[in-house]
Amino acid sequence: MKSVNEVTACNCEQIMVSVQPNGDCTAKKVSNEGTKVSITAIKAVLSDYVGKKTVGELAKAIAEVVDASSNADKAEVVLIWKDGTKYQISDDGSGKPKIVELKEETSNLKDEIRGIVKDDIAEKYIDEFLERVTTETTTVKPEETEETEETKETKETKAMPAYMPEGFKYLDGAIESKDYRIVDKQGNVFTWVPERTLKNGKTVAGFFLSTYEISKDAYGVPRSVEGELPWVSISWTEAREQASKFDGRLISNDQWDSICEECAETIGEIKVYENSAEIGNYLSYKLRKTGEYLVCGCSNLAGNCWTWTNEIKDTQIGQLAVIRGGSYYHAGYDKPMAGRSHQELAGDCNIGFRIVI
Repeated sequence: MKSVNEVTACNCEQIMVSVQPNGDCTAKKVSNEGTKVSITAIKAVLSDYVGKKTVGELAKAIAEVVDASSNADKAEVVLIWKDGTKYQISDDGSGKPKIVELKEETSNLKDEIRGIVKDDIAEKYIDEFLERVTTETTTVKPEETEETEETKETKETKAMPAYMPEGFKYLDGAIESKDYRIVDKQGNVFTWVPERTLKNGKTVAGFFLSTYEISKDAYGVPRSVEGELPWVSISWTEAREQASKFDGRLISNDQWDSICEECAETIGEIKVYENSAEIGNYLSYKLRKTGEYLVCGCSNLAGNCWTWTNEIKDTQIGQLAVIRGGSYYHAGYDKPMAGRSHQELAGDCNIGFRIVI
């Protein structure tokens, strides 16, 4: 249930009304002409409803104000909520105010269509068309929205890797399964992590991440393969040097957060942010081989061994690097997949690394 903490209301007649969390209300005309809906009446309604009512109840109250506008042949008010949800309250002269949730792609659809369609005969069908494409309920679940073949194709295209590292090719079936894993001639496997805008507003470009924690062969060559013990007790500096052999780098904090948010959508936020015991090697006090606990196309993202990131900071005790994901020494609720800590650059027996290319 949403309460009214911050609401901005504006209509096609250029009225702007705002409500602050402390209950203060302001209202002003954006232009000097065409104003038909009562600013004073809307302000009074908003003052009365701050922090007390749901968006539906507020919408009905605003609808009454719109309906009561004596000099309005047609009036519209759009409430824009703090989370971006938009509700249109309108009176088209029929005497029956309507409350419609506006989707982002259709909120200005009427004006856009009228700007394109000039034919007088076609004009009369615009309102009928808009009735079919707008939603007249206060909540719409994304899964209930019909997805066209064109939309599906667009999503699949966006999910495709933006580049292919030199010397790699797709694993058999990777394109059909949409996991987009790639492999080189030495058998090193990397998983595509698509571009994502994080909850904090940052946009993280897509990247390939080693599917497995990095191990090493008998000659000390780094590998991203299944069935080998991760390379631990490696310093931050050496891990960076080993990553450069793939023409790569250590993962960043933002990239790790991008994976966490993607996994939270598929396996649930609790397993990623609160307790990752079911998806990782925790409290076993023993390092396990790569290839276990496959989540979001990568293995052992949670537990087993910490992962060096490329971020360090200066402290009073020297430079410390950020590590992510927890280890076999910890509990899944103490250091979940999204967990982080700081470590001296010399490393430890439960810290390994992954490579981004």
